[in-house]
Amino acid sequence: MRNALKNARFICIAACLVFVAESSTAAPDEGLGISKSCSRHSLPTGVPSDVPPDPHLVAVTSKSPEASAVLGIIYKIEETGAHPYDAVTPNFDGEGLSLGVIQFNFGGAAQDAFKAIDVKVFDVTMPKWGGTFHDAILAKPYQKGIELVKGMQDQVTGTHGKDWVVKPDALKEIQAFLNTNESRNAQDMAVSDIYAAGYGRALQWAHARGQTAPTFREIVTFVDNQVFSGGALGGMWYPQAVAFRKSFVDDGHMIRFISDWVASCPGSGDGFLWGAAEGKADAAAWTKAFPDGTTLSDEQGLLLALGFLKALSAIGPLGNPSQSGIFKAQVIERRGMIALGVGTANGVPWPSAHSPTERAKTSHASTKQGT
Repeated sequence: MRNALKNARFICIAACLVFVAESSTAAPDEGLGISKSCSRHSLPTGVPSDVPPDPHLVAVTSKSPEASAVLGIIYKIEETGAHPYDAVTPNFDGEGLSLGVIQFNFGGAAQDAFKAIDVKVFDVTMPKWGGTFHDAILAKPYQKGIELVKGMQDQVTGTHGKDWVVKPDALKEIQAFLNTNESRNAQDMAVSDIYAAGYGRALQWAHARGQTAPTFREIVTFVDNQVFSGGALGGMWYPQAVAFRKSFVDDGHMIRFISDWVASCPGSGDGFLWGAAEGKADAAAWTKAFPDGTTLSDEQGLLLALGFLKALSAIGPLGNPSQSGIFKAQVIERRGMIALGVGTANGVPWPSAHSPTERAKTSHASTKQGT
């Protein structure tokens, strides 16, 4: 009996030591209390209340080799190929139409890009639909423009109910307009402004990290945020990214947390999110490439943290409140692919020419990482 009690005591002590050891490898506040269950209503709870600084405008050209490389990635993600000015996407997102090299939509971007073009250009290239299209460009508020260009489309039965298709004659005329010199010049000017705004944000981010200039990956991240999110950060910035990342014992655990969220995004039903299927593939690729114990560079780790928090705070499309939050999965797919260089965004992988110079290193340390 005495030996039995002694053995039981030893087993209990050993079990307790194992429990303590295992407990020390998991952060008690992992993920800051954010739910790993994906939905359109997911939110970045528990983050610091700091707000991003006011945008910093800088004079930077969009014609440099670096800018061309950045924009080339964005063009591919936006499904516009190398540089097609006449790309047209119908009203799948409630924003009317998306047009040109970076898919300017009628939530305000198309109006800003094309409003200065003389009405004669519309009349010549769009004999039937020019009046409607020009009125949509100048409409205020922008919701009126969305309604006008919806009249240039038909609805057909699709995967998620009714899909939009641009009428054939309207499509032909829109593309004729988009291919004019006036439209191309307007698109180039708008892209230049968007690139400058994204670069300015990247520069602010670099300064927050204690760096003098942004990396290529940081520039791509913030230019993509200008294009896909209109520059909105949802109140997320460096302090929030640091806090979220620090809540995990290592970056591998953070990646698994984010991947679990993405993998749970519904791809069908009333609450479906765009990009859910691709998100599941990305989640598998991320956890395979970066297992528990992985330590990323600060550049990659903080960009991934920010991208996830921005995804949770995404509330678009603004033109269709019934679909609020429908793009959350696509936001993290884009930012995750950019930050990690693994996975795809809209079917587009990170270009091999810009593979990370600092590879992820595997470490099994049980202490939280600093930044």
